[in-house]
Amino acid sequence: MKSVSALPPSRMTRFSAVVLLSVLLCLGPANAFDQLSQAQSLIYDTSHLANTHEGQQIDYRYESIDTGDARLQDKTTLTVSKTLPEDRRDVEVNFLSAERHMALPPFQGYRGNPVIIAMLEHIAQSMGSDTGGGALYFRNRIRDALADAELTVEESEASYAGSQLNTRKLTFRPFMNDTFLGGDSSFYRNTEFSIRFSDQVPAGVLAITVHAESDEALFHRQLSLE
Repeated sequence: MKSVSALPPSRMTRFSAVVLLSVLLCLGPANAFDQLSQAQSLIYDTSHLANTHEGQQIDYRYESIDTGDARLQDKTTLTVSKTLPEDRRDVEVNFLSAERHMALPPFQGYRGNPVIIAMLEHIAQSMGSDTGGGALYFRNRIRDALADAELTVEESEASYAGSQLNTRKLTFRPFMNDTFLGGDSSFYRNTEFSIRFSDQVPAGVLAITVHAESDEALFHRQLSLE
């Protein structure tokens, strides 16, 4: 599919990144939250960074697979620049590289892991580019899905580095029955987002997987703890 509208991530300024992320977040993490859904609370207002320390760098492996393209691999790093009271941290996210790099501002006073926000923004930009529909549409659908009070979190287990971990898994499909996605883009309607959390790993996020597939098309993105 050909991009017709989205700005390449490598050309995004820090200012525009702040604007886009604020739309996805709705509220900054330092603000008071009222009536958060379970999903929003888990992503934005849970102390995932409590088990990190100043100067720590956490690495994530990125994988991308599209129809007809070779498997692509990259990396993302989260660096803790300062430890603050109440389990908050100042952190920086270096998200992907080369033409895929997305410039992000420093995240100050965060409790939740901002790698999630960066990945969701990356997905919105990727889908907007693929469909020609623009990132804003996909960003809003993801935001609305996370605000759904009926969205639940599943307690489960996962293997990591030879150990069995207790995890929480958030799964949602923001584009189901979406009439905007038609023609070659209709397979995006079955896109499944999966975010797996564990207090037993640094910064609390084990993996973020986004997958859509049909007989003719494939869209797969995953960011997982190295």
